Amino acid sequence: MYITVVMGKWILSFFLLLVWTDVVAQQDSKKKTIVNVSIDTVGQSKAIDTNRVANLSSGIGRWDLFKNWRYLNDDDTAYAAKEYNDSNWQRIDSRLFLAFDSIRFEGVGWFRRHIYVDSALLYQPLALNLKQEGASEVYLDGKLLAKYGKIDGENSVYYSPRLLPKTIIFKEPGTHVFAVRYANYHPDWLSEKKTYNSAGFQIWLMGTDEDSAGTRVAGKFIVFLCLLIGLFFALSTSHMLLYLYYRAERSNLYFSFFCLAMSLSYFFMMVKGLHTNPRVSHFADTSMMFFLSLMCIGLSGLSNELFAKKKLRFYIIVVLSFVPFVVYFFSESDAIGLFLIMLIIVMVESFVLTLRAILRKEKGAYIIGIGIFFFTLFFLASLSLSLLVGNFDLRLGTVQGQIMVVLSIMAILSIPFSMSIYLARKFASVNKSLNIQLQQVQELSEANLKQEQEKKRMLETEKERLEQEVSVRTKEIVEEKKKSDDLLRNILPEEVAEELKQRGSTEAKYFDHVSVLFTDFVDFTQAGEKFSPQELVDELDTCFKAFDAIISKYGIEKIKTIGDAYLAVCGLPKATDDHAEKMVNAAMDIMTFMQNRKKALPDRAFDIRIGIHSGAVVAGIVGVKKFAYDIWGDTVNIAARMEQTSEPGRINISENTHELVKGKFEFVYRGEIEAKNKGKMKMYFLEA
Repeated sequence: MYITVVMGKWILSFFLLLVWTDVVAQQDSKKKTIVNVSIDTVGQSKAIDTNRVANLSSGIGRWDLFKNWRYLNDDDTAYAAKEYNDSNWQRIDSRLFLAFDSIRFEGVGWFRRHIYVDSALLYQPLALNLKQEGASEVYLDGKLLAKYGKIDGENSVYYSPRLLPKTIIFKEPGTHVFAVRYANYHPDWLSEKKTYNSAGFQIWLMGTDEDSAGTRVAGKFIVFLCLLIGLFFALSTSHMLLYLYYRAERSNLYFSFFCLAMSLSYFFMMVKGLHTNPRVSHFADTSMMFFLSLMCIGLSGLSNELFAKKKLRFYIIVVLSFVPFVVYFFSESDAIGLFLIMLIIVMVESFVLTLRAILRKEKGAYIIGIGIFFFTLFFLASLSLSLLVGNFDLRLGTVQGQIMVVLSIMAILSIPFSMSIYLARKFASVNKSLNIQLQQVQELSEANLKQEQEKKRMLETEKERLEQEVSVRTKEIVEEKKKSDDLLRNILPEEVAEELKQRGSTEAKYFDHVSVLFTDFVDFTQAGEKFSPQELVDELDTCFKAFDAIISKYGIEKIKTIGDAYLAVCGLPKATDDHAEKMVNAAMDIMTFMQNRKKALPDRAFDIRIGIHSGAVVAGIVGVKKFAYDIWGDTVNIAARMEQTSEPGRINISENTHELVKGKFEFVYRGEIEAKNKGKMKMYFLEA
C-alpha cells in the first residue's frame, strides 16, 4: 500500500507541476548516499558508524538527516548538551511514519543526531533546512540555533519554516550533535487519514549556494504558478460569461468549470508550498482534492457536450468524481488511488469520444482532439513511467528533466489552447457564414427595393384614403351615438340610462318618499267626436309638450302617458325632500296652462282633473322590447283615485301630500270621500 500511495502522489504531483521540487529532492537524496569512510584532520582513514554518526564530507551538496535519530519521550534541557550520553535512547526516523513505526509519539520529546564534519567543510556556510508538523527548538552542540513555533503544551503554536533556512558554520572538525526538542500534541489528527505521511520533522543540510539556487528555482515556479492561476481563472471567467450570454452552448459552462478547477488547484498548491502553518497546508491538500474532482467533471462534461448524445455516462461520472473527495476525509492514500482511477477513466472517455467525433468528421473535432490526445497521452505516459521506471532521473539539470518540463507545460495548456482554437475557428466560420448571408440579403434588397418603394407608396395612398373614410365613419358613429343617447335619456331617467349602457340591465329600486301626479282630460271621448283624428292628436301633443316643459322646470320625472292621462313622479331617481312642494307647483302651472288654453280656444280646449298623492313606490324597467321606465305601488293607485274623485279644473290632493305642504299653500278640506277600492279618504282642493 505504501508503494502504491507514493507512486500515486508522485503522479498526482507530477500532473500538477509539484513533481519538480519533490522529485529533485528525492533524486538528490538517492544520489548523495552517505559514505562509509572519511578523512580526519591528520589525513588518516577512519571507519565511521553510519548507524550512529552521519558523515559530512566535501563534494556533497546535500545531507538528509532523517534516519538514525535517538529519541526519548521526556523533556529536559540537559538533553541538548553535546556530552550527554544517549546510547540507551530509542532509535527512530525523525519523520515519524505513524502507520509503520512502533513508537507511539505524543506531546513533547527530544531527538539527538550525531554528525561527523570533514575538515574540508570548516568555515563554509551551510544552510540548515527544516520542515515539520509541530513546533521545535534546534540545538547544535548544546547551543540554541533556532526556534520554530512555540512549545507550550496544548497551547503550542505549530510552524514550518518553508524556504527559510538557518545558516551555520562549523569551525571544528569531528563529531557534532544536533538536538531537537519537538512537540506535537495531536499527531493522531494527521495519522487518522494520512497514514503514509510524517507527523514529525525533516531536516537536512546543504551548501548555501545550492540552497540559493533551489530557492531561485522555487521562486520561478511560484511565478509560473501565479501565471497559470491567472491564465486559467481568466479563461474560466470569459467562458462563464459566454455561457451566461448564450446558454444553449453548455460546452462553455463545462470548460469554465475545468479552468476554474485548474486555477484553484494551482492556487492551493501554492498555498501548500508557502504557508508555514501545517494545518493550513493540510486544508490546501483537501481543497486541491475537491477541485481536482471538479476538474474531472468539467473535462467529462466538455467531451460529452461536444461529442456525445446521451448524457447518462456523464451523470455517473459526476457522482463518482466526488467519491475520492469523500474518501479523503477517512484515508488520503485510498482517496489518491481512487482519484487516479477516476482521472484515467475521464481521460480515456474524452479520448474515445473525441476519436469517434473525428472519425465521424465532425467540424472542429480534430482541433480539440489534438489537445485532449496530448493531455491524455502525457498523463498515461507519466503514470507508466512512475510504475515502470521508479528511479528515473528527472532533475532539472538533466536532459530528461528539461524535456519533461516542456512536455508538462504543453500538456497543461493543451486543452485550453485547443479549445481556444476551436472557438476561434467556430467564430470565424459563423462570421464567414454571416458575411455570405449579408451579401445575399443586400442583393435581394437591391432587387426588391423598387418593388418595396412602390408598395410603400400604394400603402400610404390607401392609408390616407382609409383614414379619411374612418374619420367620416367615426363622425357618423359619434352622431348616431349621440342620437341614441339622447333618445335613451328621453325615454329613461339619466341615471337609469347610464346604468343601462354600462351594465346592459337595471335593477328595480324602492323609493319611500315621492309624490305622484295623475292628470286626465274631462269627457275626452265625447270631445274627440268634434275633432278629426289628426286634430285630436295635435291637441294632445300640444298639451303634453307643455306638461313636459313644466315638469322639467321642477326636476320632475315623466313616467308615461296612457291615452289622455299623464303620469309623473317627483323624488326619483334622485331623492329630494321638497318633492311634494315641487309637484304641487307643477300641478298649478299645468292647471294655469289649461285655463289659458281654454280661454284662447273655448271650442277646442279640454277641461282637466289633477290628483296628487305622496308615499312609497318601486321603480324600474320591465321587458326587453319597447321597454319603458315605470312605477308601481299603492301610492300610484291612490294618486289615480285622487284624480278620479277630483272635479274639472280642480287639483285634488291626499292627506299625505297635504301634511307635507300645509302652510305653504291654501287648501279647502273636502272631508272624507269614498274612493274606489280604498274606502273613505280625506281629500283637499288646492286653492292658491
